[in-house]
Amino acid sequence: MKIEANSLSPQEYVQLRSDVGWGCPNRNDTETALQNSLIVFVKRIHGKAVGSVRVVGDGKLCFYVQDLMVLKEFRLRGIATELMEAVMKYLETNAAFNAFIGLMAAKGMDRFYQKFGFMTRPNDHMGPGMIMFYGRPGELRE
Repeated sequence: MKIEANSLSPQEYVQLRSDVGWGCPNRNDTETALQNSLIVFVKRIHGKAVGSVRVVGDGKLCFYVQDLMVLKEFRLRGIATELMEAVMKYLETNAAFNAFIGLMAAKGMDRFYQKFGFMTRPNDHMGPGMIMFYGRPGELRE
């Protein structure tokens, strides 16, 4: 039951997104997103994908931690922590000194990511992060 790299299928990705309430992209878009990710980590229990996270970016100076998802029935078992530990190990090997590592935390998850060295914004030195869902300018999703 270790963390695997790059074995998440498009169907599993869509199932995870659906479970966390993020909607379901079409198959072609999902395949492209997974293929273009720098790495995709997945946690399986008895062969079932119960959590995953993607790292996207240029592979050296800029990285984003994207789509950290754990099925509702498997939460609070340390799976998200295992996935983030895999991400941090990947970054230790691949990120240049002073590389930018970004993420958009779900509401209430700030403290979880702070354990891995991420800082909240805005702060004394940086303004707020911003986001847009393409095709829906200014719209927030619940």
